[in-house]
Amino acid sequence: MSERTIYLRRPETVTLSPIGPVAFEQGAWQGTAANGDVLASGIYPAKWRRIGADWVIEAELYLTLA
Repeated sequence: MSERTIYLRRPETVTLSPIGPVAFEQGAWQGTAANGDVLASGIYPAKWRRIGADWVIEAELYLTLA
């Protein structure tokens, strides 16, 4: 069995729309092996939408830089 990779997102900014129930999140992400080795990292945006009292992710993209 191969080791599990743990992916962590670190949001840097979240911008709320003044017009609609949407938000845009931007930040950095990193994939780390169970032994602590960083396997990949980069940046990402994510689009959130408010539905009732809940915020749900509508779209996300990941750009691998390292």
